[in-house]
Amino acid sequence: MSEAATAAAAKPATPSLAADLITLTKPRIISLLLVTTIAPMFITPAGLPTWSLLGWVTLGGYLMAGGANAINMWFDRDIDDKMARTRLRPIPSGRMTAASVLLFGLTLEQAQESAVNRAHGTDAMTRVLVETSDGTTSWVTVTACS
Repeated sequence: MSEAATAAAAKPATPSLAADLITLTKPRIISLLLVTTIAPMFITPAGLPTWSLLGWVTLGGYLMAGGANAINMWFDRDIDDKMARTRLRPIPSGRMTAASVLLFGLTLEQAQESAVNRAHGTDAMTRVLVETSDGTTSWVTVTACS
């Protein structure tokens, strides 16, 4: 094997755009959120939820949290390249621009509004921008369902 082939084989593959978009949503964290969202739906006095409601809540929950996670990565873009754990995220690694990540996050947030409206027949989400004591900012989404 030539040196060029060996070097190419040793270089890690660059994630695809689809992989980067999924990374922005932080699916492992969202899975925990969805478990704690869906499980209580089965123990209410109202009875079992419909499959339709489960689907819309799952979709809306993923989109809501995924959009918030993407927007949070946009907010943290100035510190992500300073930490080894976050250095390879799409923005600090240069694979995606900050503007495209923000647009993706906002698009997911808008899409979740449609999913929640479909599930509940009302606009039940409110997003709040929170500044923490160390000066960083994050989006917090408050859900009010009746």
